[in-house]
Amino acid sequence: MKKMLVSLLTLCAVAGNVSAAEVRYFAVSGNVDGASYCQAVWPGSQYAGVRMGNASYYFIACQG
Repeated sequence: MKKMLVSLLTLCAVAGNVSAAEVRYFAVSGNVDGASYCQAVWPGSQYAGVRMGNASYYFIACQG
């Protein structure tokens, strides 16, 4: 019984420290500074890279 309780408490502690970060993608065209763009469209987020789009646009990833 004690082992089960300790296991349950450990699992709760680990699960409580895990946070899923949300990533949002924004379509942009031209030369854009990723970090400042992320702050403008989603305050508090951080620049997380780019993804290819088509010939006229690409996607900027912002993580919050």
